[in-house]
Amino acid sequence: MKTYPSAPATLIASWNNQHSFTADPISIRFDGGLEQRTSAFEINLNKDTWSLLVHITTFAEYQELDKFIKDRDGLPFVFSYDGIVSSPEVYRINSHQWSWTGFKLWQLTVELERVHRPNL
Repeated sequence: MKTYPSAPATLIASWNNQHSFTADPISIRFDGGLEQRTSAFEINLNKDTWSLLVHITTFAEYQELDKFIKDRDGLPFVFSYDGIVSSPEVYRINSHQWSWTGFKLWQLTVELERVHRPNL
């Protein structure tokens, strides 16, 4: 049986914050633990699009997240949190775009494409 990378779990581990978000059709909970992080993000899956609002304080933080997205570009992955897959769907990144929104604040919009999961 083929396994797919769990990209969002890695993302959550790297860019966690104190908030909880709910997205339809998938609910993902973000618990505290890294109170002093300089980054925050939200996920909106209503139209298979992530919207990440990232508070960047160093260029290295931007590079880290940008590299993460680019490494996943075009590759299938599943949604998971703490190793628990929260959706039977498989996704791949279709496109991503950075935009500057203000004082050290960047928005990263990632368009996701659903991928048929083969029965392996």
